[in-house]
Amino acid sequence: MPLEKVPSQPESDTIPGNIMIFNHPDDKNAWIKIAPESLDDPTDQDQKPYINLENWIKQQFAGAERLLKNLKFIKRCLVGRSEYEAEEVSVQKFVWLTRCFGPFSRTPEGNSCFFLKQVDKLTSYTLKAHTTLISPFAGIMTMEEAEERLKKDTVETESYLVRFSESLADKGGFSLAVKANAMDVHHYNIVGEPERFMEDPRYFNARLKLVHHNSPLLNEDEDRYRDIVHFMKERLKEEIEDGVYCTDICPDLPNNSLFRGYR
Repeated sequence: MPLEKVPSQPESDTIPGNIMIFNHPDDKNAWIKIAPESLDDPTDQDQKPYINLENWIKQQFAGAERLLKNLKFIKRCLVGRSEYEAEEVSVQKFVWLTRCFGPFSRTPEGNSCFFLKQVDKLTSYTLKAHTTLISPFAGIMTMEEAEERLKKDTVETESYLVRFSESLADKGGFSLAVKANAMDVHHYNIVGEPERFMEDPRYFNARLKLVHHNSPLLNEDEDRYRDIVHFMKERLKEEIEDGVYCTDICPDLPNNSLFRGYR
C-alpha cells in the first residue's frame, strides 16, 4: 500500500503549508477582505487571526445551517484546539481547506456558500454503532496515528477511517485506512480534481476517486463521487479490493462528539 510522509508536527500543522494558488477567485476575494485586509496579490507569508475569519463568515453567511457546529470544525482544521483567540491562520491552510470543500462562492439560494454547504454535509454525516452515532471521518490525523488506532486488539478487522491526506493536500485529497487483518492496515488515496470543482457554477463536484497504487488496473473501474460524504456512503459499501471491506468504523475518533452535537 502507498506510504505517505508523516511529519513530526503538532495536530494543527500536519497538513503541508506550501499551497498558495487560490482555487477560485471568490476564495482570493474572501481572503483579501478578511481583516486585516491584504494586498490584491497575497504573499505566501500572509496570515490572518482565526477570529477575524470566523467573524467574516458569520457576517457573510449568517443564515447558513448549523453554523456554530461547522465553525467549530473549521477552527479545529485550521488552528487545532487552541483557545487563543488571536491564533493565526496561514493563507496556505486557508487554500488547502477550500480545495477540500469548495469555494466561498454563494450558493443559488443565497444564504450560504459551497464551502459551508460541504462542511455541513460532512459534520452532519454519522452512522449508528450500537447505541450511539459516530463518524468515520477522523479529520487531521497522521498515517502513524491511523495505524496505531486501527491495530489495537480491541478494534475489529475490516474497521476503517477516512482522514485528510497529507501527501495530497494540494489536490484537496483524503485517505482511507482499513484494517485488513490483525497485522496490516491498508491505505488508499482519495483524489479529487479541484480545478474542475465548479465547471457548472450551480453545483459543487469534487470528482473524488479511490486510487489503488499496488493494483493500478483496478483504477480503470473506479467511479468518481461528488464529495467525501457521497464517497463514504456509496463506495465504502462495496469491496475495496480483493478481500478488503469497510465494515465497522474505527471507534473513538476525535470528531465524534463534535459531529453529534449542535443538531
